[in-house]
Amino acid sequence: MARIRRKLKITGDEYNFGGGASSSSAAAAAGGFVKIAKGNMDRNHADFDGFLSNGDTVTITQDIGDAIPTKDQYIYFDNAFETQTGSFSYEFLNGATALPAGISFSQNNDTADTDIGQARFTGTPSVVGKTSFKIKATYPFGSDAEQVELTYVLNFFPADYTPVWSGQLANQVLWKSSDPQTIYVGPTTSAPGVSYTLSNISGFPAGITPLINAATGDVYIGSTGLSMISASAHAFTVTADLGEYGTIAKNVTGNIEYGGFFGAAYFGPGNSKTNPSSSAVVVGNLASHLTATQYNTLWNSSIRSGALRRRWADAASTSPYKMDGDYGLTYNENWDASLNQGTTGHLGPKSSSNTNVASNGWHIKFFWTVPSGVTSFCVVATGAGAHGAYTWANNGGGGGGTAWVNDVTCTPGEIFEVAVGVGQQSKSTNVTNWSGSTWLRRVTAVDYGANEWIVIGYGGGHQNSHVSPLSGRSNPDTTNLQLSTSTYQYNASKDGGIAAASLNYGTRGTNSGGNAVAYPGAGAGGYAGEGADSNNSSYNAPAGGGGGGSGAYHSSTYGNSAGGGVGLDGQGGGGHDGDGSGWGGNLNTSSTNREVDGSASYSYAGGGGSGGSRGCWGQNPHNSHTGIQNRYINGGMHGGGGGGAGTSYGGGAGGMGGIRIIWGFGGEDFDQARAFPSTYTTQDPLIADSKNPEGTL
Repeated sequence: MARIRRKLKITGDEYNFGGGASSSSAAAAAGGFVKIAKGNMDRNHADFDGFLSNGDTVTITQDIGDAIPTKDQYIYFDNAFETQTGSFSYEFLNGATALPAGISFSQNNDTADTDIGQARFTGTPSVVGKTSFKIKATYPFGSDAEQVELTYVLNFFPADYTPVWSGQLANQVLWKSSDPQTIYVGPTTSAPGVSYTLSNISGFPAGITPLINAATGDVYIGSTGLSMISASAHAFTVTADLGEYGTIAKNVTGNIEYGGFFGAAYFGPGNSKTNPSSSAVVVGNLASHLTATQYNTLWNSSIRSGALRRRWADAASTSPYKMDGDYGLTYNENWDASLNQGTTGHLGPKSSSNTNVASNGWHIKFFWTVPSGVTSFCVVATGAGAHGAYTWANNGGGGGGTAWVNDVTCTPGEIFEVAVGVGQQSKSTNVTNWSGSTWLRRVTAVDYGANEWIVIGYGGGHQNSHVSPLSGRSNPDTTNLQLSTSTYQYNASKDGGIAAASLNYGTRGTNSGGNAVAYPGAGAGGYAGEGADSNNSSYNAPAGGGGGGSGAYHSSTYGNSAGGGVGLDGQGGGGHDGDGSGWGGNLNTSSTNREVDGSASYSYAGGGGSGGSRGCWGQNPHNSHTGIQNRYINGGMHGGGGGGAGTSYGGGAGGMGGIRIIWGFGGEDFDQARAFPSTYTTQDPLIADSKNPEGTL
């Protein structure tokens, strides 16, 4: 370490003088400023594990078969005013005479101004037992402050004994629940007869007392009443008693909010904040999942809704929300260029490439953790729409498939894999391409430990390629899956995506996206019917019930409009058939009845079903909006097919997919179970069915 030639402000959290209590002036008189650290000297280094004082005890507790971690290997020692060489040594305590099998000791002297002394126990233990040492760091002829002794204990357990603290404190507690709610899942260990205790409790509201399951380490609370309490800091300590091997404690901290038993998780373009193609590490045919940092960059999880607020125009996107209700995703009624950039809360359609990619079958993958108190949920998923073509005369893209299932059993803290399909960018022709699928899959660990598929909304496009449609994942076993009718017809991106839902749970629905013909893009599959094709809104059963409308053929120059998407907040009402289906593009031809929703989605664009957004319209004179003429006649969200080509311009990307999970109860007494397609599915807990008076649009 470099010789110090100027005055320093000495603080006790960095420098230790003997026992750590001497004043700076006393230490200076003694001739040495001694610093001792575990893991690394630099407090900002990843291996830094705290500063030590003379007389401290360091205990390394781990299982045999595991190498001693870097943080636990090193003890560093340095003297700011070195006049002699400092060295380390050790001696056995408690009768031990040899190092544990698999363990070795090394030391490095503190010999020069730029040097740092260190002692290190390294290796992989193979024998159970406890060994104690006295480590001595000394400077010959140095002051008392330069002579340091530490106790170092190696405590090795049988394999898998050390508790693995993998749980996180729940961030939400649900009121009006008389059943116990787990707020922290205890550790895993192979040690027999482990008992757990709870201490150092703080932050819990009056009347709410955390308890612990002494056998598992799970921390839970009982009934919470009806209080709505905003998030605040909570803390407690869980201690595992391993009998002859001692105790190990875990300090748990985090924020908890208390609210209604009524929640949702939404993942899709409505809360995506960036272009997925710019983050290849988490997109596409990769096994990696989003880290917490990547998740926070890509998604705003506070947005839990997946539908648009309904428009006033007669042919607007339908929605299960009231027109004046403060629910759902909203944005300006008038054109706003800033909404073209994928900003938080924007659902589209988007006249840009920020929600689509150039490759087949891309998706974004991450995990969803079941919240505290939730033992069952409902889920809906829609795959991304297929691309349209930009070379005259080629068709638009097929819509994505939609699937939903109710009453899926789960355990608080359980992990499910979520994937959201990404639409493919426009190609020159309707080749054998397809867009990404959306799914929810139960897993038992961070890897693919289980293979239970709950819902799959396949991406629109070349269905023959769906022999392996999930981009690196083998096609799921269909034994326990209900499949929609295949819409494979064209051997190209014109094909609509199919859908699959598990047969293991409650009610379900599976519907395909429409096939694109005569150049316009097709609508996405709905809650109770298929997506529209052939320039219509699917008037005839079974094609009604929330499917997106197709675009319309209207321009031999500027391209053909895209299909409508499907909202994820329930089937809703309105639409052309009263069941939430989107209007076909050719049904909205009046210049006084155009919908303006932050994009060039006017007449001829397919209407969104059940709150999904309309597709983009490619017709002049609205081509002044960025990119509309040139391959950006994109499908509506979620899952609308991209528009087809004109003689000079055209083509569009498929609308991105999405997934929404809901749980809990609705109604004035919060005693009515939520269920797709329309039972308390919105963000308003009082709307039981949007076709009833309470939810009239």
